[in-house]
Formats: sequence, structure tokens, C-alpha cells
Amino acid sequence: MAEVTATIQVAGIKDALKALNKIDKSLRREITRDYKGIVQGVIDDAYQSIPLKEPLSGMARVWAPKEYQILPWSNNNNIKAMINTKRVKEYAGANVNLATFVVKWLNPDAGLFDFLQSGVMGSRLNAKFGSPSRVMWKAWERNKDDVNQRMTDLVKRVMNSTSQELM
Repeated sequence: MAEVTATIQVAGIKDALKALNKIDKSLRREITRDYKGIVQGVIDDAYQSIPLKEPLSGMARVWAPKEYQILPWSNNNNIKAMINTKRVKEYAGANVNLATFVVKWLNPDAGLFDFLQSGVMGSRLNAKFGSPSRVMWKAWERNKDDVNQRMTDLVKRVMNSTSQELM
């Protein structure tokens, strides 16, 4: 019987995760679970910083520019940890899909509350809650040392697992 050989060249963590998914799906799912556990402190911290009721009284009203409803303020806050293995590409002059490991606040009004700084609403949010980013970046800053250490270990494990599986 003829011997079949193949070579796979892994350049970065996105490629390693893609290769690992082809080789050992259970290990890839384990890495995703581990990542979510690593950033759970950031997510919990962010949830503690989100107001339970509308931050400003006007945020209780409906605001739907171009038929996309952003307000009223909703309490269905949804912060997710995700792994993005999509290739980096250019869109409208900017590179997109740069991040591999992501913690994202998926709420229509999240961007307004977390990042708005100009205009009447922005100045009132600044006065009441401080400057942007009011939730996500501050949660990251409070947890970054622990996350960075644990993520370094996780990335090493991914790269080692990929190398061992390919040999």
C-alpha cells in the first residue's frame, strides 16, 4: 500500500484553530469552553457595570432611525465570548476580522451607552457615568492581568496541540 503524506503549514492562532477543528473537533470545543471560562471574570464585571434601568430618562423612549430600533433601553443585556477564525479581509478601506478572541456586548443600545461622548446625550452620559468606554473596556482593564496570563497558556496549548496532531 502506498504511503500518503500531507503537509499543513500553520502561520497563526486563527490557522491553528482551523487546523485543530479539522483534526480534533472535541479538543477545539474544549478550547472554546476554556476560553469562555478565562474571560468569565470580564463578562461578570461588565454585567455589574450595566445600569438595570435606563441610564438617562430619554432612553426610555423609542428611537428607531432608518427603521432599526436602538432604544428604548433594554435589560436583555447579552455579553458573549466568541472565537473568530474568519480570515482578515479589507472592507471599505479598513481591515476587518482582526481579532481572534472576542468579548462582545450584543445589544442595540450598548454602543450608545458604552461609547457615546458628544452631543447632549453624550455629555450627560459623561457627567453621570464617566467617559467612554463605560463598561467593556473598564471591565477588561480590571481583569486583564489574569486573562492575559491564562490566554498565553491557552494559546501555547493550542499551538502545541496543533503541532503534535500534525506530526
